[in-house]
Amino acid sequence: MAVFMLAGFVASLAVEDRRDGRFPIVMHAVYVYCNSTTGEGVVEDVSLRGCKVKSTTPATSGAELRLQFYPPGQALPIEIQKALVRWTGNGQFGVQFDQMGQEHRERLRDVISELTKT
Repeated sequence: MAVFMLAGFVASLAVEDRRDGRFPIVMHAVYVYCNSTTGEGVVEDVSLRGCKVKSTTPATSGAELRLQFYPPGQALPIEIQKALVRWTGNGQFGVQFDQMGQEHRERLRDVISELTKT
């Protein structure tokens, strides 16, 4: 019980330390861990530096993965070459974007810019 409470406390600190605001959105996501385990889920909010993913595939805090998500109305995914799982719980997890190509970064900025208009 104490470990769970401590983990929840640490996760709360990580959430409060965000530099960018997250914006609600629903996007299909596909991800692959370094050990080739794959998963699918839904990105429920996104920022320039990370996102929250809801999935039935368990995630491990600290794990590294490759992530693709599909913005509404776009056929091609935004690809994150390297993302780090920062927190997990209740069938969801948060990732920090570590590496992505410039084209994908610009597309992500465009998606977020559209979200701020609404």
